[in-house]
This record gives sequence, structure tokens and C-alpha cells, in this order.
Amino acid sequence: MSNIKIVLGKSIDLDKYNPPYNIEWFETHFPEYNFLSYGWRNIQDDEQEDFNAGVRAKGTPNAEDSLGQAFLIDGWKMDSIPPIEDHEGNLLDGRTRRQELRRLGEKWMPVARLKQKVTKTPNSQRRATAINLNDHDYNERKKTEDFVVAVCRDIVDGECKPNEDAIWFHLNHVYKIDKYYDNSKSGIVTKIVSQILRRQKGGTGNTPYQRDTIIEWIAKVKNQMIPTSSAILKTGGNRDEQFITRWVLPQVGKKPEIVVYADGLFAEDSRESVLNFFKDVRKLYNLVFKTVSSSLEGIDITTPVEDCYDLIGIVPTLETPFQQQAWKEHRLLTLEEFLNN
Repeated sequence: MSNIKIVLGKSIDLDKYNPPYNIEWFETHFPEYNFLSYGWRNIQDDEQEDFNAGVRAKGTPNAEDSLGQAFLIDGWKMDSIPPIEDHEGNLLDGRTRRQELRRLGEKWMPVARLKQKVTKTPNSQRRATAINLNDHDYNERKKTEDFVVAVCRDIVDGECKPNEDAIWFHLNHVYKIDKYYDNSKSGIVTKIVSQILRRQKGGTGNTPYQRDTIIEWIAKVKNQMIPTSSAILKTGGNRDEQFITRWVLPQVGKKPEIVVYADGLFAEDSRESVLNFFKDVRKLYNLVFKTVSSSLEGIDITTPVEDCYDLIGIVPTLETPFQQQAWKEHRLLTLEEFLNN
């Protein structure tokens, strides 16, 4: 594959990333990884799930008005750290850039490829690296909630014990939290630890099933017809945008069927994630009609009142007796059942 491709109307040569971002630079800044090479990622055919669950508390941010505009004005910036993927093709960093490049119709995105060194806490280390990478110019800055969600996910993965001493040790030795916050002045790390403990004690969990498991489970659902063309989407991130652009708009005049499963570590944020997904789908659907109306002089097209989809059901992933029983019975839930049981 050629080292030179056109991105945002400009010729990008991968060799020009070296320097400043050469092998020595990566070894210094990311000692937990070995640098492999630079390469091109085909982002139009990229259907990767959220490998970085726990890095962003609220998923990949919408950046059309910020990063998207910067791309249109400045093109691709060679003086910023490129997106990074591991040796298996999982993105450690670069989801917002991938999202905006795809929206602008680009096919290729330059990436640096790294391979994680052997460690007892691979998921924790990956999340720590991804949070560290969120400091570049293109990204929305990290929030304290990102550390809370990341460590909660580490606890779910069995890489941090759910007690105060273990969490302090984990934040200091894996996340190098002192690089980001001075606890002696603000007490902010103490607050992060308290929030993690509160979430751990605070209630019902949401089981973070992998997509393959969800698809296998759906195939066994009884007494419901689920077309093979149905969208099966996890809430969070930019799934609302994916649903509108890949299922709703291509099926002009026909409602696509959809099955949803919830993002989140706990019942509260999982339910909120589902509600936000449907709210954002409606918002984008309205925007489509508004855009068409504004482009046709003298014509005002009203957004249909009914939903632009047929909801087949929601996967019962919350760890409540009702939903655990529904999981065993391979029974999808209505929105009301998911929110109230």
C-alpha cells in the first residue's frame, strides 16, 4: 500500500511523520508499547465496536462544529500525534477523527501501529494509554468522570480490586494520575476515588456483553420475528448517527427494524444511554427534514410525527431479577420494561 494518499484534498506522506514521531519518541512516551509502523486505515469499511469502553464516560463526542470545521479549514495536521491502533487493528485513539473523516466522505486515515507489551493488566493499561492520548489538539479533553468510568471498567475486568487502597494504587501506578491532577491542592483525586467507590456500592450493574454474544443470544429469541436486515446497535458514542445514515436514510419510505442493547456499567447510566439514543435519533431525523426544507425555496417539509424505525426490542442486560430471567428465556424487552424493571 502506498505511503502517500489524498486526505481532505491534500497529499499525506506517512514518511513525514518520522520525525518528530519516530520510534524513539513512541518508546519514550508510551513505554508499555512497541512501535511497529505507520499505516493507512480504511475507515469507510470500518465496523469496529467500541474497543475502548471505559475511556470516554459519554462515548465519542460529536465534533462536527469543532473538529469537522477544523478539517474543512486546515486539512489534516501532520504536526499532531496521529491516531493509534494496536497490532490487531483496535483503535486506541482517533475515534473522533475517524468519525469526522467518514462524515466528510474520506476513505483513509493515517495511523501509528503499536503492540502492547506483556502485562497483568492489559485492559487497564490500554485505557490508561487511551486517556493519555486524549490530550492532543484534536480531542475533547479528559474529564474526571472518564477516570471514574475507566477504573470501574477495570474492576469489572478483574484488574483492580474494589476497595479504597487498591483503587488509589491503581490510579497512581497504572493511570499515573499525578500527571493530571495535584491532589494536595484540589483534592480531586480523592473525589475520583470516592466516586468510584460510590458507583461500586451504588446499585444494579449492567452486564457488558460483547457484540458476538449479543448476536448469538438474539438468534435464539423466541416468539419474535427478527429480520436479518435489522440493525443491532449498542447505545452510546455515535450510534444514533450510524443508525440514521446507514439504516434510515437508505431505506426511503420504509422503517428499518432495530434491536438495541445498552452501554453503561450500571442500571442508571445504561437506562439513560438508551433514552439518549432514541432522543438523539429523533433529533437527527428532524435535522434531515429541516436541511431538505432549507435547501428547497418555498417548500416546508414537516417531519413525520411517528418514529423513523420499528423497535423490535431491547436486550435485557441489567442485573435485575426481571431482566436476568428475561435473558435466560431469550426474551426481548419493550422500552417500558427495560426502563422500569
